[in-house]
Amino acid sequence: MLEKDHHPLLLEVKSVTLAEDGVAYFPDAVTARGTRHVQKLADIQEAGTHEAAVLFVVQRGDVKNVRPATHIDPKFSAALQQAATRGVQMLAMTTDVDLHGVTLGSRRIPVFFN
Repeated sequence: MLEKDHHPLLLEVKSVTLAEDGVAYFPDAVTARGTRHVQKLADIQEAGTHEAAVLFVVQRGDVKNVRPATHIDPKFSAALQQAATRGVQMLAMTTDVDLHGVTLGSRRIPVFFN
Protein backbone atom coordinates (compact mmCIF):
# COMPACT_ATOMS: atom_id res chain seq x y z
CA MET A 1 0.00 0.00 0.00
CA LEU A 2 1.20 3.47 -0.90
CA GLU A 3 -0.20 6.68 0.48
CA LYS A 4 0.01 10.28 -0.67
CA ASP A 5 -1.86 13.09 1.06
CA HIS A 6 -3.95 10.52 2.96
CA HIS A 7 -5.07 8.83 -0.29
CA PRO A 8 -4.24 5.11 -0.12
CA LEU A 9 -3.29 3.17 -3.25
CA LEU A 10 -3.02 -0.60 -3.30
CA LEU A 11 -0.36 -1.48 -5.85
CA GLU A 12 0.30 -4.93 -7.27
CA VAL A 13 3.71 -5.13 -8.98
CA LYS A 14 4.28 -7.68 -11.74
CA SER A 15 7.71 -8.47 -13.17
CA VAL A 16 7.56 -8.94 -16.94
CA THR A 17 10.28 -10.90 -18.74
CA LEU A 18 8.50 -12.27 -21.83
CA ALA A 19 8.66 -10.13 -24.98
CA GLU A 20 8.27 -10.65 -28.69
CA ASP A 21 8.45 -8.17 -31.57
CA GLY A 22 8.47 -5.12 -29.29
CA VAL A 23 5.55 -6.28 -27.13
CA ALA A 24 5.91 -7.41 -23.51
CA TYR A 25 3.52 -10.13 -22.32
CA PHE A 26 2.38 -11.12 -18.85
CA PRO A 27 2.20 -13.76 -17.50
CA ASP A 28 4.83 -16.14 -18.88
CA ALA A 29 3.11 -19.08 -17.13
CA VAL A 30 -0.38 -19.80 -15.79
CA THR A 31 -0.94 -17.81 -12.57
CA ALA A 32 -4.02 -18.63 -10.54
CA ARG A 33 -2.56 -16.54 -7.71
CA GLY A 34 -2.15 -13.54 -10.04
CA THR A 35 -5.73 -13.96 -11.21
CA ARG A 36 -6.98 -13.87 -7.60
CA HIS A 37 -4.88 -10.76 -6.91
CA VAL A 38 -6.29 -8.72 -9.78
CA GLN A 39 -9.84 -9.85 -8.95
CA LYS A 40 -9.33 -8.70 -5.35
CA LEU A 41 -7.94 -5.34 -6.54
CA ALA A 42 -11.04 -4.88 -8.71
CA ASP A 43 -13.31 -5.62 -5.73
CA ILE A 44 -11.43 -3.11 -3.57
CA GLN A 45 -11.46 -0.45 -6.30
CA GLU A 46 -15.18 -0.91 -6.82
CA ALA A 47 -15.86 -0.74 -3.06
CA GLY A 48 -14.31 2.72 -3.05
CA THR A 49 -12.19 2.33 0.07
CA HIS A 50 -8.87 2.50 -1.80
CA GLU A 51 -7.57 3.20 -5.26
CA ALA A 52 -5.99 0.15 -6.89
CA ALA A 53 -3.37 -0.30 -9.60
CA VAL A 54 -1.24 -2.92 -11.29
CA LEU A 55 2.32 -1.93 -12.23
CA PHE A 56 4.07 -4.04 -14.84
CA VAL A 57 7.83 -3.68 -14.47
CA VAL A 58 9.24 -4.78 -17.81
CA GLN A 59 12.73 -6.24 -17.38
CA ARG A 60 13.99 -4.77 -20.65
CA GLY A 61 13.92 -1.46 -22.46
CA ASP A 62 13.17 -2.49 -26.04
CA VAL A 63 9.38 -2.86 -25.87
CA LYS A 64 6.62 -0.45 -26.86
CA ASN A 65 3.72 -1.77 -24.77
CA VAL A 66 2.47 -4.50 -22.45
CA ARG A 67 -0.36 -6.90 -23.20
CA PRO A 68 -1.89 -9.79 -21.30
CA ALA A 69 -0.58 -13.14 -22.55
CA THR A 70 -3.97 -14.55 -23.46
CA HIS A 71 -2.29 -17.41 -25.33
CA ILE A 72 -0.65 -18.51 -22.05
CA ASP A 73 -3.27 -17.74 -19.39
CA PRO A 74 -6.69 -16.72 -20.71
CA LYS A 75 -8.20 -16.61 -17.19
CA PHE A 76 -5.64 -14.11 -15.94
CA SER A 77 -6.04 -12.07 -19.12
CA ALA A 78 -9.82 -11.90 -18.70
CA ALA A 79 -9.50 -10.98 -15.00
CA LEU A 80 -7.00 -8.24 -15.83
CA GLN A 81 -9.24 -6.73 -18.51
CA GLN A 82 -12.23 -6.85 -16.17
CA ALA A 83 -10.18 -5.18 -13.42
CA ALA A 84 -9.31 -2.36 -15.83
CA THR A 85 -12.99 -2.00 -16.75
CA ARG A 86 -13.82 -1.77 -13.03
CA GLY A 87 -11.37 1.11 -12.56
CA VAL A 88 -8.08 -0.52 -11.57
CA GLN A 89 -5.25 1.55 -13.06
CA MET A 90 -2.90 -0.27 -15.43
CA LEU A 91 0.66 1.08 -15.42
CA ALA A 92 3.85 -0.15 -17.06
CA MET A 93 7.48 0.94 -16.89
CA THR A 94 10.56 -0.33 -18.63
CA THR A 95 13.86 -1.00 -16.92
CA ASP A 96 17.42 -0.23 -17.87
CA VAL A 97 19.59 -3.34 -17.77
CA ASP A 98 23.37 -3.19 -17.91
CA LEU A 99 26.39 -4.95 -16.45
CA HIS A 100 25.93 -3.07 -13.16
CA GLY A 101 22.34 -4.16 -12.59
CA VAL A 102 18.74 -3.32 -13.28
CA THR A 103 17.18 0.07 -12.58
CA LEU A 104 13.66 1.30 -13.12
CA GLY A 105 13.70 3.23 -16.37
CA SER A 106 12.14 6.59 -16.94
CA ARG A 107 9.92 5.38 -19.77
CA ARG A 108 6.27 4.65 -19.07
CA ILE A 109 4.60 2.48 -21.72
CA PRO A 110 0.93 1.70 -22.35
CA VAL A 111 -0.97 -1.45 -21.42
CA PHE A 112 -3.19 -2.69 -24.25
CA PHE A 113 -5.85 -5.41 -24.23
CA ASN A 114 -6.11 -6.21 -27.95
